[in-house]
Amino acid sequence: MFVTLMTWSCEGYLDQFSTDRLSTRVELTPSVAMPVAYGSFSIQDILESLNDSAGLVSLTEDSLIYIFFRDTAFTFYANEIVDIPDHVGSETYIQSDINITQWVDLPIGDHYIFHKTEQMNFEIEQGDRIDSVIIKSGFLNLKAFSEFKHAGILTVTSSNIYDPQGDSLDLTFTISDTLGLFSNTDIYPLDGYKMTVEEVDDSAKVIVHLSLDLTKSHAGIAVDERAGIRMTFTNLEFQSIFGKISKRDVTDVDEQIDIEFFDNIVEVPEFYLADPQFNIGVHNSFGIPLSIEITDFTARSHRDGSLLDLQFYNDTMNPFTIVAPTVEQIGQTITRWRKFNKSTCNIADLISSVPDRIDFSISATTGSDSLSTEQNFLLDTSKVVLEAEVYLPLWLSTKGYTLKDTLDFAFDSLMADLDFIDRIHLRLRTTNEWPLEVLWQLYFMDNNYVAVDSLFEGEVPLIEAAPVNAEGEVDETALEMYELNVEMDHDRLQKVKDATMLMLVATARTSGDGVPTVKFYSHYMLDYQLSVSADFKITDAMFNSEE
Repeated sequence: MFVTLMTWSCEGYLDQFSTDRLSTRVELTPSVAMPVAYGSFSIQDILESLNDSAGLVSLTEDSLIYIFFRDTAFTFYANEIVDIPDHVGSETYIQSDINITQWVDLPIGDHYIFHKTEQMNFEIEQGDRIDSVIIKSGFLNLKAFSEFKHAGILTVTSSNIYDPQGDSLDLTFTISDTLGLFSNTDIYPLDGYKMTVEEVDDSAKVIVHLSLDLTKSHAGIAVDERAGIRMTFTNLEFQSIFGKISKRDVTDVDEQIDIEFFDNIVEVPEFYLADPQFNIGVHNSFGIPLSIEITDFTARSHRDGSLLDLQFYNDTMNPFTIVAPTVEQIGQTITRWRKFNKSTCNIADLISSVPDRIDFSISATTGSDSLSTEQNFLLDTSKVVLEAEVYLPLWLSTKGYTLKDTLDFAFDSLMADLDFIDRIHLRLRTTNEWPLEVLWQLYFMDNNYVAVDSLFEGEVPLIEAAPVNAEGEVDETALEMYELNVEMDHDRLQKVKDATMLMLVATARTSGDGVPTVKFYSHYMLDYQLSVSADFKITDAMFNSEE
């Protein structure tokens, strides 16, 4: 009934209807959505962008990142402090010693013993008061001679010189030549010998006793005749020295440390470190106190080559004294660290200049002052080692650090011909665990790495920093997801249709007024997810093979 009525009612109208005027165009507007990319920037990515071939970057137990550098500035040994010179002692018997009444009145064939004492100076340097020396190696060259035409025995003794068995020096030479031509030279190894020193008239002396037992002959003694010994100590090296060592300069060290840490970074960010530390450690096994002075410490900036000097805020920091082991601590090493931080010097400004080289000079003196009653000592194994270390926890503020992430991407591989697409919607979702606010930008790149367009036009969106507590640590319970949406119309899509890559650029910086500082932990992440949805406008003409 409905069809009949409709046919009847249209009968007059169809006569007037022309099918030539019908449109053959069919238009569809479907939509499609899909994820494009997932990724993340971690604090670890920053570390990997640095040149850390020296292994400077480390983590604390709770994953706080810190930069640590330690190097031995210098080492000096005991034989550089005390060098025992070769001592020469000689004693000669001349006529005034021999032609005394007892000798003149002595019958032919009888003998008489003449005594002489030699005080050998044994001062290593002026002001030293040496009590004893155990000799590690060296020689005693002893020449005994007699020009007297009398037989006899020449004896050399000293209660200040002991062999390794503890016996005092006792050497005897037989003068068998009665023509006045006697000469005997011997070399005695002194390894393990001990020498004690006596103070005579405010000077250090080794006492040597000579005795000449002469048997009188018919020959007289001429005025120019003599007999005696010549003692020469050579190549002496000590095993230990005890006594008082006077003050002396030890060393002046000029060192240069090259820091290649920032070499791989095109643009080094400006930053301010909250707690940088520069420390000097001295390991002393000398039984002598030391004084260390930093005479120069200059950092050269990686950015512009400018120089900045280390400055101390009080006089107690430089120079400083290093205590010594006592006699009861022989063989031990005393270690002392001198810590320089922002309360004592301008180390924060110096490190924030991003140095690529540090030049420093250190002088050291050792010895006791004249009023000291402490006994000093040196062993042949004694040494002083000076270490310099820099400790930089990543607890800082920064004006901006830029990271980039590039991925292969082409619209036509996802959407076929872009001519089908009326508009596209890009959605960037992120969770920011960094204690830094982040500026985002997405660039569309061609095969030559040239940006053909950017996602955000005009003002670049800002993602707020993760909330931090009073200690500068992220409060992970308050993290939020951020979402950024951008629509690109058909005309903009034509600009980017040849893009083959996406480059995501994130610039991070500390936020707030003043100089806020935050701590960086290696597990902090900046996640992102990029998705796309497109509206298609498709007509049947697009499928007509003749068009």
